[in-house]
Amino acid sequence: MGVRVIQENCLSEDSSWGEDSTDSDVSSEGKVEHLDVHFSKQKYPHTSYPRYHVVRRLTVNNSALETLRSHLCTYNPPKKYGDCLNILLFGMVAAGKSATINTFLSALDPSGRTINCVPTGAHPDSFTTKLKSYKSNSLQFWDTVGWDSLKDVDKTKKLLTMILEGRVPPGTNLQDFNPHSDGAQNPVIPKNVIHGVAFTFNTFTMEDINLDLMKQFQDLQTIVSQKDIYNIVIGTNFDRLRIPEKSYNRIYENRKLKRKFAMLSDYTGMKKHTMFAVSNELKGDKIEKTKCILALYILKNIVKNIDPSSKFKRQNTAEAGNLK
Repeated sequence: MGVRVIQENCLSEDSSWGEDSTDSDVSSEGKVEHLDVHFSKQKYPHTSYPRYHVVRRLTVNNSALETLRSHLCTYNPPKKYGDCLNILLFGMVAAGKSATINTFLSALDPSGRTINCVPTGAHPDSFTTKLKSYKSNSLQFWDTVGWDSLKDVDKTKKLLTMILEGRVPPGTNLQDFNPHSDGAQNPVIPKNVIHGVAFTFNTFTMEDINLDLMKQFQDLQTIVSQKDIYNIVIGTNFDRLRIPEKSYNRIYENRKLKRKFAMLSDYTGMKKHTMFAVSNELKGDKIEKTKCILALYILKNIVKNIDPSSKFKRQNTAEAGNLK
């Protein structure tokens, strides 16, 4: 296993999950505008990024959900970012990077239909070896090889640096790519520069990660932070923790998930309020409401922390009980 047990008393401050913008934002006229999700506020110590509140319960009505989706789909980034925000999904093999992109694309789809354009699971192309991008309006998601499959630690660090800088052309086979010899030949492609990173971890197998890999992850996260790139952790596969679906709208209060994130925070140094949960088990033709909310909530957090000038119009919140 390689990871020490997190004691129960470590959960005493476990409410500090789900950092996002506040449950209210200031409009251009200086008026407070309520957003679509019901939160309790809690300020965090000053950092280079906005830190605002704690999620207690995801409660959103259908109208608010559709408006949030619409705002994300019609979002126009500042000119300095180009035509879109580039969000890199970076994680180990089988961490759920590709599946999370499918979930994001499904949540952003105007009709909420499930989208599976990124190969996952038993698909013969599910083992990602190339740098690929998938765009939904002004949000572009980048899928890449599992960093633990590269073996060479120095190569992994150099490769991540080059991807962040937009110096690795899309379609590049990352298993064969030699950043030490090819790096000087790869100029920056401005439209491919990464603006945000979502480190993905499989919550179901998290205890199996040994300390050497955790230390390597710390180094990778440091590279991202030193470039002043906003980064979060996305915990995938929480469905397999046997958390009842009726509890998904209170997922950030669940002790099993808290314990997982407490362990990850303890060994990576990342704050728990930068950790989010997503469900990638899509059933039927449309994404389920709570799974859609969790995905859109993550995306709203990413957008507003990369671009603090982004605004979300006033929305009415409603206690929705156990969302389905």
